Amino acid sequence: MLGDKDPAEVIGNGISDHETPAAKEQETQIQETSPGQTKPPSDTIDIEGSREGVLITEEQAKEKASTPPRDEGMSTTHSNLTPSPHPSQKEAVKPVTRPRVLEGFTEAIKTGYGNLYVTVNSYEGKPFEVFVQIGKSGFTTMADAEATGRLISLSLRSGVDVRDVVEQLEAIGGSSPVFSGGRVIMSVPDAIAKVLRSHFVENGRSDDENN
Repeated sequence: MLGDKDPAEVIGNGISDHETPAAKEQETQIQETSPGQTKPPSDTIDIEGSREGVLITEEQAKEKASTPPRDEGMSTTHSNLTPSPHPSQKEAVKPVTRPRVLEGFTEAIKTGYGNLYVTVNSYEGKPFEVFVQIGKSGFTTMADAEATGRLISLSLRSGVDVRDVVEQLEAIGGSSPVFSGGRVIMSVPDAIAKVLRSHFVENGRSDDENN
């Protein structure tokens, strides 16, 4: 029989009688704070930015702080990296300094633009520099011929084999091919190549054969 007692009061007292010791201790700690303030039990800590209402213990917080962040698979990825395949920049090739005295020859060859004069100076049995002259100074043909001679000289002084130079110049076609000495001269570059071939390639005086 409940008698004159309020049923709600009886139920509330029944619930309080079954509270666990831990729950009572937590309730006591909250009641001991200053009025208007509450704090969680001392053995818990709220992590900033965590999901609302989720608490972790102090031991878990320390363990999380001491654990290094995950590399998200970067260590596995970087472990497979290899050094760059590109080697360090090599020293630039510099042409050999011209000696004070060189021996050479000059050969005249007929072209569609007039007679071409090719002068080749040698050093230690190898072609060292080439001078080309055709027509009068100031004309486009002469400018092109002079530029070709300078580039050939730079290549030879930098160690390029004369046969490679001949292969690049030979058979370049022009607008006025002519016959000269039983052969077709197709252009000024082709004429220079034929002079170099006759003196340094066909006679077995190329760089490789001299070595």
